[in-house]
Amino acid sequence: LTEEHLKQAVTEACVLTDDEFLAKAREKEVLDGSTMIIGLLFPDDSKPGADGSKIKGRCRLLIANLGDSRAVLCRSQGGRLSAVRLSDDHKPGRADERRRIEAKGGVVDMQG
Repeated sequence: LTEEHLKQAVTEACVLTDDEFLAKAREKEVLDGSTMIIGLLFPDDSKPGADGSKIKGRCRLLIANLGDSRAVLCRSQGGRLSAVRLSDDHKPGRADERRRIEAKGGVVDMQG
């Protein structure tokens, strides 16, 4: 189980879900979309200990973000809480995001 395998599996699952959603949306002639955040906690055996053995209990977190969703982690350090951004917002007002949407045949319609 590697990070690359997980990324590939998540990407494939998202593409399949998106394709199915778009097919149904076209049938109903709607322009709706969807959003998603997924967090996968998986064992990290990529960095062995000093003696070459696997370090038990070490994990990594893979975040996938589709659409207008946000992942934030609350961290406690020294009795203080802080928020840690885990994803970048996919806001259609961002120039790069608007270009990506339009390049795929989508439309950005900013209301209000």
